Amino acid sequence: MTQLSSRGGNLEGTYLGQRSGGHIFGTDALHATAPFSFFASVRLPSLSLGRSSGLSVFPMLSKVITSADLVAWSSDREREVVYVVTQLPAHGFLHVADKAAYELPLNFTQADVNNSRVSYQHSSPFRDPDLRDVFRFNVLAEFTTPILNRSFPIHISVSYGGLEHLVTPRITLSVVEGGVAPIQLNTTAIVAFLADKVGLSSPTLSLSLLSEPSHGKVCECRGEHGRKSRRALAESKSRAMESESGIFIIIIIISKIRTLVS
Repeated sequence: MTQLSSRGGNLEGTYLGQRSGGHIFGTDALHATAPFSFFASVRLPSLSLGRSSGLSVFPMLSKVITSADLVAWSSDREREVVYVVTQLPAHGFLHVADKAAYELPLNFTQADVNNSRVSYQHSSPFRDPDLRDVFRFNVLAEFTTPILNRSFPIHISVSYGGLEHLVTPRITLSVVEGGVAPIQLNTTAIVAFLADKVGLSSPTLSLSLLSEPSHGKVCECRGEHGRKSRRALAESKSRAMESESGIFIIIIIISKIRTLVS
């Protein structure tokens, strides 16, 4: 190295995990100085567990663990953060990179979490309204003090959603002005899932109206073909309808619209 590179701040050192130092002397190719010693100190990186808030899962379903649920980092951002599972969940199992993990050892990284490659699958018989599960882990990163014996709680309950894929996602209607058209929302798949997987025999489902149509009304209809009785739901957006068969029949009435001709 030269004096110019030293003054320009172009000298870099690499930490090898030990206290470092050495000896150096200067020369102009004809003369040399006496050796002198130098010492280098290193600030060790730290490891932080920012969040381990847990997961809420519907029974017998799986859910991805994201960085909003679990996140840790090293102050040296280039170091990989590794989660070492020390206790597996008791009522389900973890999926890591599309592989089910039923036994230890089990490791995954923060990058796995960030890229949605870690998930929890509930698999045990379910007879209570809710259930608690947990897995425990250590957090490691190179040159840092590990974070030990931390827990990730999991709450399993029928109160949490996750069955949207069992219902028709979108229904399109064609209704003439002043006409009536039925909406058939088939939730039989949800009823079968709750009975077969969760153990809820003959569950009663409820359907809530969250917003009204702009040019008509949504009515709950009972009786033959849903025509003998109609009860407007516009009185309350949160009014719930119940079904034991798993099939909701809803009537939407399109109001007559007066057209002004100039």
